Amino acid sequence: MIESETQKRQIAQKCSIIELLEGTLVKDLGFEPSYVITKQGRKIARGNILGVIVSKTNTDFYESILMDDNTGRISIKSFDKKKVFETLPVGAVILLVGRVREYNSERYIAYEIAKIITNMQFLELRKLELELIKKTFTPTKIVEKNEKINSQEEFIQEEIILNTDTVLDEDKGPVQKMYEIIKEIDKGQGADYEEILKLAKMTNGEEVIMNLIKNGDVFEVKPGKIKVLD
Repeated sequence: MIESETQKRQIAQKCSIIELLEGTLVKDLGFEPSYVITKQGRKIARGNILGVIVSKTNTDFYESILMDDNTGRISIKSFDKKKVFETLPVGAVILLVGRVREYNSERYIAYEIAKIITNMQFLELRKLELELIKKTFTPTKIVEKNEKINSQEEFIQEEIILNTDTVLDEDKGPVQKMYEIIKEIDKGQGADYEEILKLAKMTNGEEVIMNLIKNGDVFEVKPGKIKVLD
């Protein structure tokens, strides 16, 4: 989900890959970005993970690396086609920061920052840090929280079904508006680029769409067709 212009950037929390894979993903509620509620009850929107690159992939729509931290493996994806993984070789240990996402039932991380780690003591330090977090974290009432989340999701889904017209909320920023337009007019094959711009009526519409693609919120499924990642 898109961060509103007034919303503070979430802290990148140190975590293991297995926490992100086994946790419950809560998708964009209002202005709040998607996040994972781990089995322990931690809420993670942006992850800070340390692991080894085991493979690299390039497609027409994105580039990705596969990371392993001995608890699990997860894909790190970048959609801006700037070859951000070019200097990160397979076998390198890296510190990676990114947002938790899911598309077609695949949990992954949208790339933000990556740095090669040469001091292997960081691996042992991270292991100790995660153990300390596990011991000191106080679990919340996860069941009650999930019940609230589910009811909110059902309400949002019902509103989308009932709303057949694209209505722009003047209180929302241009990025949020653009995201919702794309999501609403996409009938499965992607939203038409020209139709998006026509409905958005923004002087900087093309720039807003490019920022959405760069941030991993949408992608160009084929020339002229934009699709939301959800």
